[in-house]
Amino acid sequence: MPNVEHRKENPMPSNWSPAEKKIARRAFDAALQRELAEVMRALKSMIATKPQ
Repeated sequence: MPNVEHRKENPMPSNWSPAEKKIARRAFDAALQRELAEVMRALKSMIATKPQ
């Protein structure tokens, strides 16, 4: 198994400019919101069709 260093303090590369970091954060947040919305939609669908 390869040795992988985990960076908890700041997951973004330090050589990114502040503008690049801001753009990356916005893209990440938008993707996260889409994924969470899909999970919620699927969960609500499962709840609605769950036999009683």
